[in-house]
Amino acid sequence: MSGLPGRRHPLPDGAMCDEHSDRAAVANVQGETDSFGFETVLLCQECLDADRAYEATEEAHTGTCDWCKREATDLAWARDYEEGMGGPVYRVCRACSDRVAAEARREMDEHDLDYPEADDEPDAWDPADDCGQTGDGTCMNAGSEWCDFECPLRDQLGVTTKPPTPPASPGPDA
Repeated sequence: MSGLPGRRHPLPDGAMCDEHSDRAAVANVQGETDSFGFETVLLCQECLDADRAYEATEEAHTGTCDWCKREATDLAWARDYEEGMGGPVYRVCRACSDRVAAEARREMDEHDLDYPEADDEPDAWDPADDCGQTGDGTCMNAGSEWCDFECPLRDQLGVTTKPPTPPASPGPDA
């Protein structure tokens, strides 16, 4: 599975919060993720608000970068393209993420390859599978790492983006 922690998934009918079994779930958020797959967490509104509040803190993005091993305050979830989009998930700093993206662009240029967002076949991607666009024209994935790095039609959907809402925390075991 190519998703990253924090990605929202469809909410099953009648789902209840994993933490508060007497409350209806309002979100189904991808949590622990590895090369074997992922687990989702069903959250009630209180849990979702708490998770978003934590993700908005510097603490949620502070630690050691898995790639350069330096301390950073801008860590985000990422995968190594060479390991595949179903490979391990890492916490990496913005500098490493930018470096890897620049290397990928350079390699594509060297081989005269089109960039994914330049594809002439927008129908190859089924928005119903991953798109967070809602009926009122907003996107529940807007501002998320998935939207920034994985959504191939992000700039083509005409989606009105709300101010970025931090993705849900994957928890301490991710």
